[in-house]
Amino acid sequence: MNADRASGANGPPGQQFSGEIRGEVLEASAPDRLSITWNDAQSDRVTGWVITWDLRQEGHGTRILFSHTGFDPEDAVMQRARTIMGGGWAGMLDRLAAVLAESA
Repeated sequence: MNADRASGANGPPGQQFSGEIRGEVLEASAPDRLSITWNDAQSDRVTGWVITWDLRQEGHGTRILFSHTGFDPEDAVMQRARTIMGGGWAGMLDRLAAVLAESA
């Protein structure tokens, strides 16, 4: 591991995240669901994380249900990553809502 990765220079401090994602499609059921694995592309460690997007027709629109699962509750690093990513996902979903509102 190089010093930049050890210091967290490419991601949250202490997380050694490269900023690159490696994923495998677990399920793709158009137009309802996409589920993928979520791992650091530059790490040999498999996180066990799964990202799932479910789309549900609701009234005149679509509800997006998002989940990011697989965090080990006994692993302090995983719990810190969950906390950090929770804020990131909330911001991303807010930006998605803004883009969708503009295109409506």
